[in-house]
Amino acid sequence: MDCARVLAISDGQLAEYDEPMKMMSKEESLFGQLVKEYWSHSGNASANKEITMNLWKIRTECYPTCGPKPN
Repeated sequence: MDCARVLAISDGQLAEYDEPMKMMSKEESLFGQLVKEYWSHSGNASANKEITMNLWKIRTECYPTCGPKPN
């Protein structure tokens, strides 16, 4: 993962902010759950695309100038 910290937002509120590895090691972590869900579908291209689109939607709702929509 190419970042020092991750900010997770749920329902418009700060859910967690920490180093990615620390967050992934916590069972109750929202970010950790997203990563687990992503990897559980990693062999399924359509599931990966859906997850990518959902993450893009979440990101752009919070930061509307994030960049172009993924393919």
